[in-house]
Amino acid sequence: MASSARRADVLVIGAGMAGVTAAQSLRQFDEDLEVIVLEGRPDRIGGRIWSSYEWPEAPIDLGASWVSHLTINPLGAVAKENGIELCDSDLFNIHLTQGNGRALTEKETNATMMRFFGVYAEVKCRAEERRESGKRDIDAGREFARALDKLKLPKQKRRNVEFFLNMSVADANGADLDQLSLYEWDDHYVEIMLEAAVVPQGYVKILDAMAEGLDIRLDHAVSRICYDKKGVTVETNHGKFRAAYAVVTLPHPVLASDAVEFSPRLPDWKRKAIRNVGVGLADKFWFLFKKCWWKWDKDFLGRVDEKGEGRWSTWLNFHHYKKDLPLLMCFNRTEHALALEKMTDDEVIDEALEVLRNAYGSSVPRPLRMKRSMWHADPFARGTIPNIPVGSSTSVYNTLGRPVGRLRFAGDSTIREFNGLVFGAFLSGAREAGKLLPLLYGVS
Repeated sequence: MASSARRADVLVIGAGMAGVTAAQSLRQFDEDLEVIVLEGRPDRIGGRIWSSYEWPEAPIDLGASWVSHLTINPLGAVAKENGIELCDSDLFNIHLTQGNGRALTEKETNATMMRFFGVYAEVKCRAEERRESGKRDIDAGREFARALDKLKLPKQKRRNVEFFLNMSVADANGADLDQLSLYEWDDHYVEIMLEAAVVPQGYVKILDAMAEGLDIRLDHAVSRICYDKKGVTVETNHGKFRAAYAVVTLPHPVLASDAVEFSPRLPDWKRKAIRNVGVGLADKFWFLFKKCWWKWDKDFLGRVDEKGEGRWSTWLNFHHYKKDLPLLMCFNRTEHALALEKMTDDEVIDEALEVLRNAYGSSVPRPLRMKRSMWHADPFARGTIPNIPVGSSTSVYNTLGRPVGRLRFAGDSTIREFNGLVFGAFLSGAREAGKLLPLLYGVS
C-alpha cells in the first residue's frame, strides 16, 4: 500500500496553530527534514483561526480573536517581530444595558461584577468541598443557581449577574452551565487575570509569519490514517503520503465524529478520552454599520438577556480599537447558535436588529453587512471549543495528547494547561516537535 505513496520524514495533519507550530519547530531544528503539512481546506490555513478579508473596510476574525496571556505567550513576540499590530483588550471594560433599555451606571456595573466574582468564588469553594467529601460530580449550573439564590436578589439584578456568568463561563466554554462539570468548569479561569490583545490586521497574520517556508498542501482532505511499527500512511483526496511519524492536529469534534478513519482503530483508552471531552459551539456575528451609533468607548457592549440565557448579549466594540470602523461582533452559543446556522443572513440580521433596538432604541440602523461563522456546519471543525462535561476531568486532555505508536497528537484539546486556547494549541505543537526530534535522530 505504501509503495506508491509520496514520502516525508514527518506528516502533519492540519494547518492550524498546532500543526504549523509543530512543522515550524521541526524545520527550525533541521531545515533538511522533509515535513509535509496536509490541510483539508482548499483556500486557507489556520483552522479555527479564520481571518476574513472579504470586506475592504477591515479584516474580521471569525475564529480566534484574542492573543491571551500576553505576559507569557510567545505569540506576542511573533507579532512584534513581524510588525503585526496588537491592541490591548480588557475583557471587563464593559458598558452594560438591561433588556428594557436602561443603562447601568459605572457604579452599578462594578457592583454587579463584584456579585459575579462572589458567585464565582462561592461555586469554586463549594465544588472543592463537595469533591473532598467524596460526592459525585454534578453539573455546574445547579451550583451557580444555588449561589445566586443565596443572594436573594431582585429578578433584574440577578439577570445582570447572569450576564457575566454567560459571558465568562458559558461563552468561554461554548456550552451552557448545565453542560459543564462542577469540578472542572474553571480549568482555565486564569485567562481573565492576564493581559489579552486583539489583532486588527487579522489573527492569521501571526500564523502566516510562522508558516513561511513550510510545505503546506491545501485541499488535501485526510480520509484515513494507517499506522504500523515502521511508519504512517495517510490517505487523502490527492493520493497517499508516507512518513516515519505523523502529528495529528485534527480538532476534537472531528476526531469525535469519526470522519477520519484510523487503521488499526485507535485503542480503547484513546477513544474513551475522546468521548469524555465535550464539543462546544460558539459562533461569531460581525456587523458593519454606516457610522458608529453607539456612544460608549468600551471594549464590550453588554446586553442583559431578559431570560438570562445570554442570547445576543456579548458584543465586542471593535470601534474601540479602530476609530474609523463602526464594527460590532456578537457571540451566540449552543442550541441558539445551531438554530442561527439554519437561518438566512437576512433572518439573522432581523433577529439581531430587533434585540439591538429593544436595548438601544428604535433609531439603531440596519447594518450595511453581516459576516458570520458556522462552525458546526463546517466539516473541518464541527464545533469550536473543547470543554469538560459532568463526570470527566481535565486530565483527559493530557490523555488525548499521548502518542499511539508512531502517531503524535497535538491541538487545543490535547493539553491540560490553556486548553481551548490558541496559546494551548501552540504549546502542544511545540511539545510534539520536541518529543519527535530524539526519535527522528535516534537519540535516547
